[in-house]
Amino acid sequence: MTEIPMTETHVLSIWWAIVWRAGVGGVAFDALANLVGRISPGSYFGVSFVLLPPLIIWNIWATSLALRKQYKDFRIALVQTEAPIS
Repeated sequence: MTEIPMTETHVLSIWWAIVWRAGVGGVAFDALANLVGRISPGSYFGVSFVLLPPLIIWNIWATSLALRKQYKDFRIALVQTEAPIS
């Protein structure tokens, strides 16, 4: 495995892969929150729905997808480093 230097293009590609996936999920969760809030009987009594934990899980999953993605001229790999000497 050959390590290549990180460039701004690499960083931008990874950033964009994360942002657009998280954005699509954010829009979907927002639409779901609005739908649930409008049709639920609890909304008439001031009960709010918290969709933040699922949204956080979605963002973690979107990041995981971006990290596993095969990019045009590179891929991301986790490489074990030597354990520090105590």
